[in-house]
Amino acid sequence: MAPREPKPGNISDFRRLQPATFAGTEKPLDAEQWLVDMTNLLTAARVPKDEQVEVVKVQLTDVARTWWLAEEERLEPPIAWEQFMDSFYERFFPKTTRTEMEQQFINLQQGSRSIDEYAAEFLRLSRLAPYIVAEEEDQAN
Repeated sequence: MAPREPKPGNISDFRRLQPATFAGTEKPLDAEQWLVDMTNLLTAARVPKDEQVEVVKVQLTDVARTWWLAEEERLEPPIAWEQFMDSFYERFFPKTTRTEMEQQFINLQQGSRSIDEYAAEFLRLSRLAPYIVAEEEDQAN
């Protein structure tokens, strides 16, 4: 079964939000942020769930585009947004990297950094271990 073509209005609404492209050579946190941004833009543009993958895949270039072409062959259509996200994370932000960065967060110390630099790193890494900092008191600790 061929994928359904997205409605032109959904694509133009999405494009008007100026979504970034993703080449597949970005750092893991950049890949994760790209996917979060795409999810937010799809919601803002009110792209229906069954059209989200078709709308976003045009934002993939270079390595990411080659990866996705292979994934489309491997996955059974229709491909849901959740399937796309799972495959994307597996390829560009794998569990081993998330675990390693979670450990960096657990071991994070201010050291010679300014408070602002430390706070920025804390926020950047805390996204990977939300269960550790769920409460304000946990964040302070």
